Amino acid sequence: MEDPQPADRASKIINNTKVIFEILGIIAAGVWAFFVFGKTQDPQFHSQLNVSSKINFFRSVSESGSCVTAINVTISNDRNASVKVKSLSLRVWHFDFPSSQSGGGYFDYEALKQTKPTWELPKGAGSVLMGQYYPKTDYGYQFQFIGDRKERYVYYIAQIETDPVEVGMETFSSSETENNCNRV
Repeated sequence: MEDPQPADRASKIINNTKVIFEILGIIAAGVWAFFVFGKTQDPQFHSQLNVSSKINFFRSVSESGSCVTAINVTISNDRNASVKVKSLSLRVWHFDFPSSQSGGGYFDYEALKQTKPTWELPKGAGSVLMGQYYPKTDYGYQFQFIGDRKERYVYYIAQIETDPVEVGMETFSSSETENNCNRV
């Protein structure tokens, strides 16, 4: 009669080998998923809130001799997750650009930021740009300011606070020195 031990031993070896390959398969699948997610999906959950803006000047039709400064701001959520814009602050300065006779065409924006702005939307004032931004959406708004038509330029700075906090605070600014109100 044959010894049953070698068959049991072979069965145990096969079962143990099968368990080892199952564990290795699970580990390999986990490593593969980790790297695929890290390269394809994870970056889309990080800060991809984009802010673009454009400044335009045009002569006022309703008020002769006036110039309208229009700041078009667009916020785009390019993420795969929603983000909430909790607050927006906007400060605008109109200024005369220094002439070449008074020391050259250099303007100190840091010094300008220390002065009182021409117009300000305080952080808690609210704005149409505040609210929930769903994935792959954008919203825009045009802020308009009416002033005199002398050679004026504009600089603005804005800050946006978002939720989730990981998106952080976006700060953007822009300036424009092509004042179309002064063209003949």
